[in-house]
Amino acid sequence: MQQERIAAYAPHAGLEVVEYIFEDGVSAGKPLNVRPQGIYLMERLGEADIDAFVALRLDRVFRDALDALQTMALFDKMDLAVHFLDFGGQSFDSTSPMGKFMLTVTAAFAEMERMKIAERVKENKASRKANGKTYAVPRFGFENAPGKVISSLDYEQAVLSRVEKMRYRRGWSYAKIAEALNEARVPTKQGGRQWYASTVRNILKRLQTEQSLADKAASQGV
Repeated sequence: MQQERIAAYAPHAGLEVVEYIFEDGVSAGKPLNVRPQGIYLMERLGEADIDAFVALRLDRVFRDALDALQTMALFDKMDLAVHFLDFGGQSFDSTSPMGKFMLTVTAAFAEMERMKIAERVKENKASRKANGKTYAVPRFGFENAPGKVISSLDYEQAVLSRVEKMRYRRGWSYAKIAEALNEARVPTKQGGRQWYASTVRNILKRLQTEQSLADKAASQGV
């Protein structure tokens, strides 16, 4: 939905979309410059062919008020036009009194909402834990079974094997793998059919981390 909104908005604002950047499974409460796609975003914004940054809403990018203000100040120094569609689709100068006021208020509300969500999640986890239920979000290839068990999903495990083969044996890029999965109509973990390069990369990095931990445990006789 966000991509569709931005794609529809860009031509009317005289913008040409160079790249869509997606961040899956990482909270916007973390500073932008420590999130994987945030790091990549900042690198891309520093390139000569980029002169604008567009997002649907401020809280899709930031949920920490200080991070939002500091990053927007950096965008100003980089002479980047900033567009948030929830501001009426208008770019604004965050250094101007009104622009900075609106940014500060919106960022503060986004941070408050993040804190409220975190509190609700914490309460829900505590309740599920007290009743002997699993509360972890299952990663791709697995599902939550009754009780505290996380069981393997054969179909998703087969997809993982296929993804690993495409990446490590054929040398395909993350984007090419995502395109292949979309063409094959392989459902995502949430049941959708839209895969992105960032989703594939995160899954493979998680697999590498798990394998590294398993190898370390085996070497230590754990």
